[in-house]
Amino acid sequence: MSYIRKNAKDGLVDIKVVGIGGGGINVLNTLIKMGLENADFIAMDTDAEKLASSLASKKILIGENIFGVDSNVEGPFIGEQAAKESYGDIAEAIRGADMVIILACMGGNTGTGAAPIVASCAREIGALTFSITAKPLSLEGTKRCNTADEGMDILKKQADVSIIVVNERVWSIIDDNATTNDVFVFANVAISQIVRSITNYTKPSDIINMDFACMRSMLKGTGRAIIGMGEAIGENAILTATKNAMEPFGGECMQDAGVILMNVMGNTPNLMDLREASEVVREAAYRKAEIICNVVEDKTMDDKVIVTLLATKFGDDID
Repeated sequence: MSYIRKNAKDGLVDIKVVGIGGGGINVLNTLIKMGLENADFIAMDTDAEKLASSLASKKILIGENIFGVDSNVEGPFIGEQAAKESYGDIAEAIRGADMVIILACMGGNTGTGAAPIVASCAREIGALTFSITAKPLSLEGTKRCNTADEGMDILKKQADVSIIVVNERVWSIIDDNATTNDVFVFANVAISQIVRSITNYTKPSDIINMDFACMRSMLKGTGRAIIGMGEAIGENAILTATKNAMEPFGGECMQDAGVILMNVMGNTPNLMDLREASEVVREAAYRKAEIICNVVEDKTMDDKVIVTLLATKFGDDID
């Protein structure tokens, strides 16, 4: 396992979080209410009324010149045409970004079509590009689910790292009496936590810190990713939180990953505990996997520790 200390001359990472379409804007609003720091928030939609509901400081009405302010044009990829028409505005909004995180709920018109265009624009300016998308419930219809699958296939070719939250799985882990709205709210919170976890990798630290240039190099073009989060308090908290973070993976899945990023956040993390936890990850991982650990000290966390594991670069590329 490699441990990388931050170079003192490195500045803060410029992060842009972009919510696209109605679902993406809902997630963005949840994230803003959670109080994510050190990021700029951008909302994009073809619907002026929905865009007005965004809490983002930057709002872009895409496709206005083609479809009008109140677009009712039908079609699953209407967002693609709108994003292409507003490409200059999008490029200006994300200009200077080191990292762009794209949020969208797939299967509808705007997010499905526009997200790949935004991802392409972000990679064109050299930003490390993440897409975090939600896949619809099966009860939303075969057509919507198929449209989502097609859109996600296109998007993962444009984003460097692609994370998918499957709403059907979300439904399976919450209360049996949950409504569809409960599922969407839970998914919004889950996606927001994923965004927070990703940005934690860029936080400066005097303990063990991942250089962003290294992070960019490792993750560029790696494709599908799986992320797990765990927390614990008390004795051996890092080890316990790490085991909790590993639960979403399953042994076989982690063994297929060529790159694993481990982020530990807590109040003065115990380095002996960290060593033991990192060995657990190492034993579960592919023998040639590159594993990087990042440690962030947060004095406000008392005795709580949060561990995030991001695994990517699956398949033949790791040989």
